[in-house]
Amino acid sequence: MKQRDICSTEDLHRALREKWHSHFLFRGEDSASYALQPKFGRFQAQDPRNDVAMERSILGEFKRMATPFIQHVPENDWEWLALAQHFGLATRLLDWTDNPLIAAYFATSKPSHEGDRVLYVLHTKQFRYADPSNSPFDIREVVLYKPKHISARFSSRSGVFAVHNLPPQPFDDDRLERWLIKDDCSLELRMTLLSYGINEAFIFADLNGLAHYLNYMYIWGIVE
Repeated sequence: MKQRDICSTEDLHRALREKWHSHFLFRGEDSASYALQPKFGRFQAQDPRNDVAMERSILGEFKRMATPFIQHVPENDWEWLALAQHFGLATRLLDWTDNPLIAAYFATSKPSHEGDRVLYVLHTKQFRYADPSNSPFDIREVVLYKPKHISARFSSRSGVFAVHNLPPQPFDDDRLERWLIKDDCSLELRMTLLSYGINEAFIFADLNGLAHYLNYMYIWGIVE
C-alpha cells in the first residue's frame, strides 16, 4: 500500500490535484492505529464464534424489529445491510465517499483526539459493483455498492460502500493509498474544512447533525 504524509492543507490539495485524472473513493479515520476493516469484521477477529451465521442472525433480527420504524422496506439484503450500517449495526460494509473533503472531515472532526489521522484513497478501477441478484454473504471478493438514498444523510455524504467477503481481514490492495494526516496539521485542516462549509450540519443533514455542529462551534470556542 502506497503511503504519503499530509503536513498541511496545501499538501492535501496538492495530493488531490494528482487524482483528478480518474475516479477515487476516500475514507477518513481519526486514528492511524485503526485497522481498515468493517465493524463486524473487528468482532470476528476478536471472537471466531462471530461467524457468518451470527452475522445473518443479527441482520435477521434487525429486519424483524426495524420494520415499525421505516417508511420504505428494503427490497433485498444489500439494501437491508446499507440501512443497518447507516444506523450503526455491525455489518460487513465499510463506508467510503467520493468527496475527499467529507473523508477529511471524519479524519479530523474530533479535536480531543491526539495523534496522526488517516485518509484512505481507493482507485475504483477494476473493482466490481454489487449484483443485487446475488447474496452479499456469498461474495468472493470485495465489491462496491451504491445504495439507494434512503435518507438525506446518504445524499449529503456522497456515500459508497465496500462490501467485504472476508470481514475480519484488514483491507489491503495495490489500488489503495494511505495518506497520514500529521497531528500538528489536523487543526489547520479542520478549520479549513469549516470555512468550506464541511461540517456536521452539512454531512448529517438533520436536526441531530445541526445540534452537534452548533455544540462544536460554540462550546469549543470556534465562534465568539
